[in-house]
Amino acid sequence: GGGSSGLATAASAAEARLRVLVLEKQPALGGTTAIAVGSFTANRTAFQRAAGIDDSLDAHVLDSGRFAPPDIESRNASELRRFFLSHAAETLDWLTDMGLVFHGPAPEPPNRVPRMHNVVPDARAYIAALERRTRQHAGTILCSAPVTSLTRSGNRVTGVNADVAGEPKSFT
Repeated sequence: GGGSSGLATAASAAEARLRVLVLEKQPALGGTTAIAVGSFTANRTAFQRAAGIDDSLDAHVLDSGRFAPPDIESRNASELRRFFLSHAAETLDWLTDMGLVFHGPAPEPPNRVPRMHNVVPDARAYIAALERRTRQHAGTILCSAPVTSLTRSGNRVTGVNADVAGEPKSFT
């Protein structure tokens, strides 16, 4: 899909010279990112260092566990959270290297130090930058292209079928 997660995956794969196809069911890219604020919470960032903020992965992992009520937090995947947060600063650098501009870091309780970096002017900037990066590296993006089924060989997905502008198409 053509939201920020799908486009970030596509851009990264295209940079690695993999063959990339993004199929977005809506007429335009964006997904829920198009209506989001655009904050990016990260630790040990260049923005924090420039502001004199001392932060750590362990502190961020601990603070992140304080957002949700305990009954919800108990079901979270702590190993996955730690992995995600351990790569947040390098991801922020990758986005900044694409030309995205961030303001911050800003306070965001229950974080004990400022970690919220906000993209300027809003989250649609992510979509534009990630689309541009994907296309710069020969990725293909098709809108109005809902996936109808996957092609499989055993347990392996080998292709996808989609309606592209109302016309059935197969991709392998």
